Amino acid sequence: MKQPRTHLKALILALAAIGSPGLLYAEGTNEAQPAQGQEQQADSTDSAELEAIEVTARRRYASGYQPISADVIGGGNTPLLEVPRSVNIVTPAVLEDRRPGSLDEALLTVSGIRQANTLAGTLEAVVKRGFGDNRDNSVLRNGMQMTQTHVFSPTAERVEVLKGPASTLYGVQDPGGVVNVVTKQPQLKPARSVSTSFGSHSARQVGVDFTGPIGSSQSWAYRFIADYRQSDYWRNFGEIKQTTIAPSIKWIGEHTTITAAYEYLDYTVPFDRGTFLDSTPGANYGKPLAIPAKRRLDEPFSEQSGKNHMFQFTLDQYLSEHWKMRLNYGFTYHTYDDWKARIDNSGPKLTPPRRSAGIDTSTGTVRRRIDGTQDARLRVHNLALSFKGDVHTGSVRHKLGFGLEAMHNDRLLGKIYQSPANNYTINMYNPVYGRISPQPGVNTIDGQGNNTQQTEILKTFALYANDDIHFGEKWIVSAGLRAEYFDQYAGRANRNFVFKANTDNHGWNFSPSLGVTYRLTPQWSLYGSYATSFRPQVSIANEIPGDAKPEKGRSFEIGAKFAGERLSAALAAFHIIKQNVSYSVTSGGQTETRYAGRARSMGFEAEMGGQITERLGVNANYAYTETKILEAEAAAQGLPLNNTPRNQFGLYLTYDFGNALGGNWRAGIGAKYNGAWYIGKNAASGDRLWKIPAATVADAFVSYEAKFGGNKLNVRLNGKNLTNRLYYTSTVGSSAQYPMIAIGNPREISVSAKFEF
Repeated sequence: MKQPRTHLKALILALAAIGSPGLLYAEGTNEAQPAQGQEQQADSTDSAELEAIEVTARRRYASGYQPISADVIGGGNTPLLEVPRSVNIVTPAVLEDRRPGSLDEALLTVSGIRQANTLAGTLEAVVKRGFGDNRDNSVLRNGMQMTQTHVFSPTAERVEVLKGPASTLYGVQDPGGVVNVVTKQPQLKPARSVSTSFGSHSARQVGVDFTGPIGSSQSWAYRFIADYRQSDYWRNFGEIKQTTIAPSIKWIGEHTTITAAYEYLDYTVPFDRGTFLDSTPGANYGKPLAIPAKRRLDEPFSEQSGKNHMFQFTLDQYLSEHWKMRLNYGFTYHTYDDWKARIDNSGPKLTPPRRSAGIDTSTGTVRRRIDGTQDARLRVHNLALSFKGDVHTGSVRHKLGFGLEAMHNDRLLGKIYQSPANNYTINMYNPVYGRISPQPGVNTIDGQGNNTQQTEILKTFALYANDDIHFGEKWIVSAGLRAEYFDQYAGRANRNFVFKANTDNHGWNFSPSLGVTYRLTPQWSLYGSYATSFRPQVSIANEIPGDAKPEKGRSFEIGAKFAGERLSAALAAFHIIKQNVSYSVTSGGQTETRYAGRARSMGFEAEMGGQITERLGVNANYAYTETKILEAEAAAQGLPLNNTPRNQFGLYLTYDFGNALGGNWRAGIGAKYNGAWYIGKNAASGDRLWKIPAATVADAFVSYEAKFGGNKLNVRLNGKNLTNRLYYTSTVGSSAQYPMIAIGNPREISVSAKFEF
């Protein structure tokens, strides 16, 4: 009789939750949410019967590898079937199994995504459908813009990707899309874990994650995450260190929820520009330098150290059963210092074909200079007030949203050091390190490089509104409009500390979007959408005229989605045009910047994630992306965009072997294929289009999980790049003058353990 009574009690409580006016209305559904904020544990399999019934009152974001809903569409836990756009979710289960060490690794299971220029591995940068680069405002944290540095950290719970133009939702953007890192939140249900790992290159990590109520309170919850990791760099010198401390607190009232979270990150990473493409005539022309991949041509002091402070505050006020107000504030303050021995290609070159001035492959001589950035500061303020709710007009249901947002984003590179001459040489075939060191005022121009005191400030204010109109059970029309005022300012000082503002523009922009979704069946939907983006012209080094029009993007997309009980899939075809792109034209010795360039990206993508059978799981993706420069300087017209393979394919399989040796065994294996991609432009001036070869990288894991006295122990063996394939991930710097490419990590093996109690 005990089991029936448990089920009956759970049913009564679930029915009470649905009918109580003091409970929270779930966005995008007619289901209610628990007022006391029981957070859904999407992948938990050991909950009690009563708890399992309770968590179904709130829509899950994911189940295992299967994506279900997302916040990235206006912050509303919206079912993917109802979204007329391509949305991907890197679920908590995927992050747990694959143990990515960076945002790039986390996104390997998403189609149409590539690493962009990460500024020598010092920040996070992603190309989406051919568009996007570093500092493009596209990497979000809980739906808010941050400095694009180390947004992905041990606090990440999942990663959401919205592809295509997103200015209606997020303001100033490139047309490729946005990446939203969603962090772990305080829970009322107690949970504590301690983790550690060891691996290749002397890698070690230790971390804790504690959450639960504060004392006996059912209104206050906390979370505390701390993590330390350190490893030797895989190339011949360098070290990676990262310390994360992240406390957060939540107060849950009958109609009000308040969350405050802080994250501190202290890091040191190698400042590594990868390798050069050989531009000397000969058999190796156009290929990476003929030296071991591990060999660096800079110095051990080439590294960046920084500190990142991130704070977010959220107030959710449920005004009625159907209306919610949200107030969000986010603040990021990032400081860093770096030094590097930089290979310099300035000077005379042999043409045709182009030959690097900084590298003489016949003698092995590499010419370098010493650069440094000290007291750099990046700061972002975000403030957003929104209202969301349901309105019924007859048989038509409106899911309305409107609000205002303000942002202040500034970057100041206070002291930039640069050596007076490019005379710090090294031999690429027989390098000797440690003969030079940065000494401001001795071997550098103290605080007086050509681009010292670099400043970039972007301020925006926006009003927006959107409406998801439900016509019966089948049709949904989604319309949105954002009016945004921008004020952009940028420039730098010369050697005499005379500052010049090369960008000083402002104005209004209107970004509309429109989408239609047809629910073919409860499991299938068809959709079509139109979306736009804009990004003001900005340059620190070159003057931008005040009448220069912002870059604008527009996209058309059609697709189909499936959401079964255990498996989800999606298919999308897209066509994106970006216009008002800046480019330079040289005539008669004079260089003119024009703002009339156009670029195109078109293709299709396919995704699948979830369980094929009860034991067999899958994550598969394919992307075909064709990019083309439609209008630019004559030499660049018709060329593909940088960093974008035409074909990408990924397949990852998991299998649950069941119980053996006192615990449960799971394993997974998979690979990601990136086709050949290109860098280069401006062939008229001696540059060419460089082709980077395709590569397939394979990963695998084995997991063992057992319980000891009600406590859970998970031990995991991970292998990355199992075949030790040499491959290249992105450009590093300006591909026109510096054909540099980042090198992917070699084989890595790690063993990790997590104890939950």
